[in-house]
Amino acid sequence: MRVSCVKEHMAGVPLAAVLCSFACSLMCAADTVLIKSDRLLLQHDATMSNLAPSLSAVAEVVASYDAKTLLITAKKSASEHWQIFEVRADGQELRQITNCLSDCGNGAYLPDGRIAFTVRAAAGSYLAVMQSDGTSFERITFGPGNFELLGVMLDGRILLSQAGSLFGIRPDGTGLESVSCDHSKHGGIRLTDSQRVELVPRPRPRRLWSTLKPELGIGHLISLDSRVSSPDVGGRLKTTPSAVRVQSLDANGTTSELGTAPVESDGSFFVAVPADRAVRFELLDARGNSIRREKTWIWARSGEERGCVGCHAEKAVSPQNHWPLTLKRFDTPTPLTGDAHAK
Repeated sequence: MRVSCVKEHMAGVPLAAVLCSFACSLMCAADTVLIKSDRLLLQHDATMSNLAPSLSAVAEVVASYDAKTLLITAKKSASEHWQIFEVRADGQELRQITNCLSDCGNGAYLPDGRIAFTVRAAAGSYLAVMQSDGTSFERITFGPGNFELLGVMLDGRILLSQAGSLFGIRPDGTGLESVSCDHSKHGGIRLTDSQRVELVPRPRPRRLWSTLKPELGIGHLISLDSRVSSPDVGGRLKTTPSAVRVQSLDANGTTSELGTAPVESDGSFFVAVPADRAVRFELLDARGNSIRREKTWIWARSGEERGCVGCHAEKAVSPQNHWPLTLKRFDTPTPLTGDAHAK
């Protein structure tokens, strides 16, 4: 363990455990795994050995939390797609985990034993998770563009990038939100150097439980005050919108309207939308004219209850201490499923 990594590892980990691991790393020279000339090599003292001679090329490697196994992005032959493999740190028991129809990469171990990775499809890349035995494949991002997995934060969330911005997301695909680059505020973001990894145990991130309900087929989205917005996207609205229009994006990239819902006098609205589909909001005045429209897309997973202070509100903004009027209605959330997605 390098000295510069100690602070990043400490968040959420007993100090004694960190110091013990650090002291051991000073007394014992750790083996190092590195990628050189498309080969996965183990450096032990002054010797080098190929850990995966049967693979045609290796591009990325990350060690498990106990440093006993390695998750690698590799190809069996030059003509095949990149896939996720796992191998023991001694080079034994090499096995392929994914069977993606396109390239897969950026593999990372999750605290519960599953793996997360990036799937690079023709329409854009997305994140997926599956069991370590290759079963239970599940897509967890649904917006357009390219989502790239960067690592797993100590608070249990996955760190990802999209369009040059950093986001955190729970392993079940809920709670997507932008994150700061300040490591100290997010449990110690640690991005593993995928070309060189020291085989030293590291703290396991917090395990986040999922509360999804697949049988519902819908998610709930609530805005406490849609008039609130950060200065970089126009600032607070001077008038209260009368309604919100919800648009959806299907797998083919076609935009459709799911319908409209009322916006209360305090700016709040509450809607039910199809699960696992990209959606965005457009605020309307009393005549149905557009006041402001979101440029980015979000989604809700089945059974997810997602709320925000406003539309693109600043993270430092806290909600007003009152019960939003939209929750006092007897007909909310307004169902905007657009079709038979709700089960």
